[in-house]
Amino acid sequence: MELSKLVQHAGKLEDAKAYSFPELEGEIAAIKLRFQHLSCAVQLLESTDEISLSEHIDLKDLKESNASLIFHNCVGSELVWCWSMVNNQGYLDGLKFQFLNDIAFELVAIASSIKQLKVTES
Repeated sequence: MELSKLVQHAGKLEDAKAYSFPELEGEIAAIKLRFQHLSCAVQLLESTDEISLSEHIDLKDLKESNASLIFHNCVGSELVWCWSMVNNQGYLDGLKFQFLNDIAFELVAIASSIKQLKVTES
């Protein structure tokens, strides 16, 4: 999914759910997002430890998790910016989000899981 489509057409975030690998229940492997006008998922690609943003997700090997997501603080708000982050070896291993409510954060693939990093101005 193109980031521009997500920002321009999604509308307000309505729901976010985390999923984990059964053997790593405390770690986030995917996040399913439901916006007003579209749904998508951020998923860890196990083979490369990269992050993927897509309209379709295969959850058959994952387990719904009760992990707290920064996205939960953005329900009811619109996404205004989204960036992809490529590391020095050319791997897409991060996405950055900023919502209309001024919450900004990054999702980064680290050690076979998706880590959430808050972004603050200094």
